[in-house]
Amino acid sequence: MATQSSGAYTKEGANRTCGSPFKRVYRTSGRRMNDVEDGVLAFDSGMYNYGLAYGQTDLFPGSYIIILSNFVATQYGGGTLEMSSEARLELQKSPAEGAGMHFKSCRGRWDGPSAAGGPSFHRYWHNPVFELKLERNTEVALKLQMLDIKQGTPYIPINLAIFKRDTVDGEQIEKEVATSGPYRESLYGVRVRPCRIPAGLYFVVASTYSPGTQGSFEILLWSDSLLALKSLE
Repeated sequence: MATQSSGAYTKEGANRTCGSPFKRVYRTSGRRMNDVEDGVLAFDSGMYNYGLAYGQTDLFPGSYIIILSNFVATQYGGGTLEMSSEARLELQKSPAEGAGMHFKSCRGRWDGPSAAGGPSFHRYWHNPVFELKLERNTEVALKLQMLDIKQGTPYIPINLAIFKRDTVDGEQIEKEVATSGPYRESLYGVRVRPCRIPAGLYFVVASTYSPGTQGSFEILLWSDSLLALKSLE
C-alpha cells in the first residue's frame, strides 16, 4: 500500500461445525515467511469463533502476510476472505515454499551412536552427515523437519549446518558455511535461509542439542541449479 490505510477483514467459515476461522496479519520484509517468528504481528481477530472472524486495523505501507487457521488441525472446510480498505492494495496467494527451484530430500534418524548431540559434547561429527556436491555457484535453502511426532510430545531442539572441509598445514578442518542458527524447538522445523555457495564439496550435519535424543527426520533442500545430496551412513 502506498499510504497508511485502515482495513476491514472478514473470514467466513463454511458452517458452525467446521473449525473456528481465525486470522493473523504479520508484517514482513517482503520475503517468504516460514514461521510466526519471521514477522511482527500487526493484527489478529481475537479468540477463535464459530463460522466468522473479523476485525479492523490501521496498517502502514509495506508487505504483510495473512494467515487463516482453524483451532483444530484435523478439521476441514471452505471459506471466504473479504477485505476492504481506504487505499488501493494488492492481495495474492503466497507461492509454495521453494517455488521455481530444484528440490531434493533425504531422510535419516538419530539413534544409538548417531544421537551424538551438539558440538559442546565433543561427538558432533557422529551425527548423521550428508554429502552435498555443487558443480557451480548455487543458491540453496534447507529445512530440517522431525518426523513421526506424537501429539503431546515436546519438540526437540534441533540444528542444521553446512560445512566446507579444507586442509590447513596438513590438518583437515571443517569450516561452517551456513547454519539454521541456535538449537531451536519448532513445530515447523528449522531452516537454513537462502544463501549462495561456491561450487565444491560440502557436508550437511543434522543434530539435536542433547546426546541420546532419538528420532527420525527429513532434510528438504531447494536450489537454483542441479546438485547431488546423499547420506554418508
